[in-house]
Amino acid sequence: MMVLGAILPIVLVLLFGLFFFIAVKIGKKYLTIKITHWLLLIYVGVLVLASIDVPLFAQEHNQIERIDYKDSEDGVNDPFSEIFSKLSDGQFAEIDPAYLQEKMSFDDYPNNSIKIVSNTNNGPQIFVERVEKDVSTIEVAIYSTGLVVDGLDFSSLLKPSQVELTESILTINSIYQEFNFAIAGNGYPIRQFTGESMFEHHSFRSGDSFVYLRIPRDLEIDGNVDSLLLIN
Repeated sequence: MMVLGAILPIVLVLLFGLFFFIAVKIGKKYLTIKITHWLLLIYVGVLVLASIDVPLFAQEHNQIERIDYKDSEDGVNDPFSEIFSKLSDGQFAEIDPAYLQEKMSFDDYPNNSIKIVSNTNNGPQIFVERVEKDVSTIEVAIYSTGLVVDGLDFSSLLKPSQVELTESILTINSIYQEFNFAIAGNGYPIRQFTGESMFEHHSFRSGDSFVYLRIPRDLEIDGNVDSLLLIN
């Protein structure tokens, strides 16, 4: 489908060029058409070609859905504040599952201390909750606010932070990702009839990340991580 989306515009342009060439030949022989009429014909042809190609190209990304924002009490949709507040209070179970990227656990941790290392300056906010339990298990949950552009949810494209445990060191690595978006919308001629605003207003919500750790209460933490927050 990706190859079709790249080749189809070229094929359509060639077909339109052939049609235009034949129309000019016939027009010169039987009709007298002003240049403004030809320009109008070309303009309409471009609109038709775009209308055919855009839906086919959009099928390449059929996993992308349009979402409706859920406004908070103050009328502002702020997933960052919601996730940060609930994780700070240890209320991770109340967070919308849509924000959960990945869960994992490290069982039978043998040491009495652990060192938490974040290898990026702008890495995720790290929360650590000490819990009472009989087994030496370290639980990890990774959350993200998601990536939404103009109401289109691209969160499925985001990769969660990598969490690795080597001996007594828990390493958290953020994955750098770069996206180039091309979002098609109704053009100026269409907006004249639909009543849409002539000026486009774009919205963007970045993929802020959070790592929530649950460790045994008697496990000591070595070192100091700026983005680490201990939960009582």
